[in-house]
Amino acid sequence: MAKKVGLKAYTFRTYDTIIAAFREACESNGVSQASVLSAYMVEYAKAAGMEKKED
Repeated sequence: MAKKVGLKAYTFRTYDTIIAAFREACESNGVSQASVLSAYMVEYAKAAGMEKKED
């Protein structure tokens, strides 16, 4: 049986203009939206004093 990677889908609501600008910025920089959001989430959690939990 294959080991699970631990990825989880997450949805939230925000304005279309923000989504469009973010999508365009990611495309122009050649990066995935998921990778940028993940990096921002980790950075924000660290700034708040939280550490990434190991599986």
